[in-house]
Amino acid sequence: DQAGSTMTDVVAAIQRVTHIVGEISAASAEQSQGVAQVGEAITQMDQVTQQNAALVEESAAAADSLKRQARQLVDAVAFFRVSAQESASPPPTRRSQSVTGCGLGPRGDACTARPAGLIKGSRPAAHHARTPHGRAPR
Repeated sequence: DQAGSTMTDVVAAIQRVTHIVGEISAASAEQSQGVAQVGEAITQMDQVTQQNAALVEESAAAADSLKRQARQLVDAVAFFRVSAQESASPPPTRRSQSVTGCGLGPRGDACTARPAGLIKGSRPAAHHARTPHGRAPR
C-alpha cells in the first residue's frame, strides 16, 4: 500500500511540475512577443526620428533660401523707392522720357533699361541714378 501511495504522490508531483513548466513556457512566449513589439516600436521611432531630422534640414535650407530671396526682394524694391517729393510730381508724359524694360538684370545686377528712343551707350534714365544697393553708379 505504501508503494502505491508513494507512486500516486510522485505522479501528482510530476503533473504539478509539468503544469508549472507549461505556465513558464507560456509566460516566456508572451514575454518574447512583448520584447519583439518593443523592438518594432523602437525601430519605428528611429525611422520617424530620422525623417524628422531630414525635415528639419530641409526646413532650415528652405528658411535660408527664403532669407536670401527676401534680401534680394528688399534690394529690388529699394531700387524703385522714391522720395515723397518725387512721388507727388506727375508721371512723365513725353514718350522720350518713358522707360522700357525696367528691372533687375538676370543675375541681380543693375537695371539695363533705357528711356525709349535713346541709343545704346547713351546716358541712362534719371531713375537709374542709384544702383539697387544705394550706391551711385561709376
